[in-house]
Amino acid sequence: MSSVCIQVLRIWASKSGFDGGWGVDALLGEQTRTHKDLDITIQQKDIPMLREFLQARGFRDIKRDDTITWNFVLSDENGREVDVHVIVFDEKGDGIYGPPEKGEMHLADSLTGTGKIQAQRVRCISPEWMVKFHSGYQLKEKDFRDVCALCRKFSIALPAAYEHFKERLEPSDSTKHFVGNRYAAALTRQQGFMKQLRPGVLAAPGSHDKLAMQVKCGESRVNAPRFVLIASLFLCAGNTLAQSAEKESAAVLELGGAGARSLTEGQSSFGPTVAVEVTPIENRLELEAGVTPLFRRHSTEWSVDLLFKKPWTLSDRFEFMLGVGPEWIHTNAYGRKLNSVGAEVAPDFMFWTSKKHRFGWYLEPSYDYKFGPVHEHSLGISGGILIAIR
Repeated sequence: MSSVCIQVLRIWASKSGFDGGWGVDALLGEQTRTHKDLDITIQQKDIPMLREFLQARGFRDIKRDDTITWNFVLSDENGREVDVHVIVFDEKGDGIYGPPEKGEMHLADSLTGTGKIQAQRVRCISPEWMVKFHSGYQLKEKDFRDVCALCRKFSIALPAAYEHFKERLEPSDSTKHFVGNRYAAALTRQQGFMKQLRPGVLAAPGSHDKLAMQVKCGESRVNAPRFVLIASLFLCAGNTLAQSAEKESAAVLELGGAGARSLTEGQSSFGPTVAVEVTPIENRLELEAGVTPLFRRHSTEWSVDLLFKKPWTLSDRFEFMLGVGPEWIHTNAYGRKLNSVGAEVAPDFMFWTSKKHRFGWYLEPSYDYKFGPVHEHSLGISGGILIAIR
C-alpha cells in the first residue's frame, strides 16, 4: 500500500475513499497486483495543501490537452503520476465534479465502503458501486479479474458485460500456482514507488471538513505471458480481511452490568453500566464516556469515567482496545458522602455478530486507583451488548 495514500487519508479523513485498483485491493484486504498511478478525487478547498504535499516530494504539473481546472495531473521525474479530480460537496453529500450543469458527481452512497490494506483500515468505494464503476468503457482482462474477485467475495452477480471473458479466461490447474518470481518482482518494483512517496509532517484540516477522495490506480504492465495474468485471478479470489461496505457508525452504545472488588476493603459491589464510544481519530484513538452505579450493603458508589483507547482490529468481527483515563467517584456510605477522583486502566474486547458491526457484545476488565482519604485499589469487570449508532 502506498504510504502517500495512507497519509492523505489520515490528513483528510473526514470523508474519503479508495477507488479503482487500490479500491479493489482494499475491499479484498490485500494488494493483488501492481499499480502505476493514483487518481485522487479531493475537495476544491484542499487543493493547495495537496499541492504542497506532492510538490515537496518532487511532483510537478504536466501539460496535457485535456487539462482543466477540475482535472489535472502531477508527475515526478520518474514518470509517476497523480491524476487529481476536484469536487465540491452539495447539501446531499454528493461530490459535484466540474460545472453543476454537467450533472457529473460522485454519489454519497458510493463512498460508504470500508476495507483494509496492510492491516490499515481505510474507507473505499462500496463493493456494489465498485462493480458498477467497472463498466461503460472498453473492458480489459484486469477489469474482469477485479470484478470477478469482488463478485465472489461479496456475493454480487457478475455483470452481463463480463460474460464473454469467462470462456476466454477459464483457468486451468496448471496456471493456478504459477505466479512466479516475475510477478513478485513487479510487486517489488511497486514498493519503490511507495518508499519514494514517504509522507512528511503536515497539519490536518478541521475535523468538520468534508472530503471525498478516490484513488484510482492504473496497472503497470508486466512483460509476461498471458497465463501470468490469468493466474493472478486466483490471487484476487483468495480469502481476505476486507471490511463490509456499510456506512461507519457515528458512535457505539454499550449497555451491560458491572462488578468491582475492592482490594483495600475486601468487599464487592455490583450494578448496571452504560457508555458511549466515539472515534475522533480512526485506527488511532477511541473515546469512551461511561456512567456506572455500584451497590453493596450500606453503600452506593457512582462513577463517571473518560477513557482514551488505542484500538486494534484483529478480524472483521473482533476488536481489541486498551484504554486509560480519569474518573470521578461519588460515594454514599453509611450516610457519609464523599467525592474523589481516580484513574482507570481497562482492556476492552469487542465481538460483533456480523461484518456490518451493527450489534455485538463486549467484555471489559479494569483496574481502578482512587485518590482520597484512603487510597483504594480495586479490580472490576463489565460486560454487555454493543449497539452501533448510525
